[in-house]
Amino acid sequence: MPQTNPTGFTPSYPNDLNAVGADAPASAGLRSGGLHGGNTRRRQTLMTLLDALNELSKDESMGTELDLSLQPSFEDDRDVREWFAEGDKGQGAEDDLRRVNNLDKELRNFSNAARQLGSSVGILSSAFHLRERLTQIAYLFRENAADLFPRKVSHQPKESIVSPNIGPRSRKRARSKAPPHVRRPLIVGDLDPEDFPAQLGWFAREVVTFLHCLNEFPEFTDEGVNASIIAFEGDLKYWASCLKTYEGVPTIRFAQKHGASNLLNLSTVATFFSAVTATTLQYSFDMTGTPLSDSVNAFWFTSMVFSIAAAVNSLLGLTWKQAMYRSPGHRVPWWVLIWIKRSPLVFLVLSVACFSVGLVLFAYSSKQNYVVSTITTVFTAFSSFGLAAVSTWFASERWVFSRHKGKKWLEDSLDDFWDKLMGIPPLPWLADKTADLSQRIISLFAHTRSAAVNASSTLTNLFSSRPSLDALGPSSSENSLPSAFSPGL
Repeated sequence: MPQTNPTGFTPSYPNDLNAVGADAPASAGLRSGGLHGGNTRRRQTLMTLLDALNELSKDESMGTELDLSLQPSFEDDRDVREWFAEGDKGQGAEDDLRRVNNLDKELRNFSNAARQLGSSVGILSSAFHLRERLTQIAYLFRENAADLFPRKVSHQPKESIVSPNIGPRSRKRARSKAPPHVRRPLIVGDLDPEDFPAQLGWFAREVVTFLHCLNEFPEFTDEGVNASIIAFEGDLKYWASCLKTYEGVPTIRFAQKHGASNLLNLSTVATFFSAVTATTLQYSFDMTGTPLSDSVNAFWFTSMVFSIAAAVNSLLGLTWKQAMYRSPGHRVPWWVLIWIKRSPLVFLVLSVACFSVGLVLFAYSSKQNYVVSTITTVFTAFSSFGLAAVSTWFASERWVFSRHKGKKWLEDSLDDFWDKLMGIPPLPWLADKTADLSQRIISLFAHTRSAAVNASSTLTNLFSSRPSLDALGPSSSENSLPSAFSPGL
């Protein structure tokens, strides 16, 4: 029967797991006669797991005790993110992820060793859930580090967080052959950075569950392990409560990133369109002297000016949005906000419109075939109408949102406008007369269609009966009297 001796043993510091790993072999542990070697290996595995937890805990505590002299000075004009990226923060993030992976490895080894024990399904399940939660935290940690230090830490798929060196086929084979409580955990679903505090809280609960499952073995009792894991749970809860203070920061970051990506896309499209306009200008810049050729050059030069303005204003807005020292929206003049937010899209639309008009005029000024000119004009008018209609719809949606503070949709506003318009005295009478006239026209078309169908069926029956009469003619004339109009009489 294994004996324990936890009497008189207390860790030097409740959160110092090295004390447990150093003193526990002398003060507490598993003692057995025939199974002394197996218990020693399992105890060594547990101590290695606790050392990994200690390393992870100490890294977090050391991060909070940095010297204030290492803090950045904001007196210069450098961006804070650039200052952090120049230091060793990226390497520190990689080291933290490596320690998390080492902890996951020790948990896996512990699960493999615990499979030899009886009634170990609880500890196996708890270890697997602990590894699964640790994998999710590692993924969120890496995504956050990649957003903060994009030049140091790169984004990786969810599957590569667990083991970056294993290919898809090997990973699939490992999942299919591994035991249910030892297989590599995967990340299922989308993880939001807003869930970081909740994930740490759940990780603390999984740690306590792991401790309870460990204490279910009557042969194992170690107060030092209990105190260390409970202290680690307290640290996790404290970190989770601290992270709750920053709730909403990922949402703000996502909104700013979304606005910056829109401006970047506009800049890319405007730059590409400038290249297209500059290429087409090579065919018409030397065609002068006639009104059509001069109009073509005028529209295409104007299109190029607007496209360049759209690209430059997009880059200007992108720089302004990412600037640390920019003023809030309510501290900026309205015309500056409108110019930064709306001018790139407006200039790009005007550039496309001018280029389309110049293309139609170029088809006539270059004396193309009338079929080519007509097709170009028709399709340009069709596409321009769609562009104008959609642009008007977007502008109307913006106006309705600003007027009604988001309480009414554009369709509802159009319905209200139509009801008010139909309330003017002449319009209801005209609407009724128009409805009656349209109903009469529809009924007239219906009667005409029915008469045409009847006439068609009558003619079809008439012509379909003629062959049958001709087929019966010779047989019936042999038994009938000769006619007065017979040619033989």
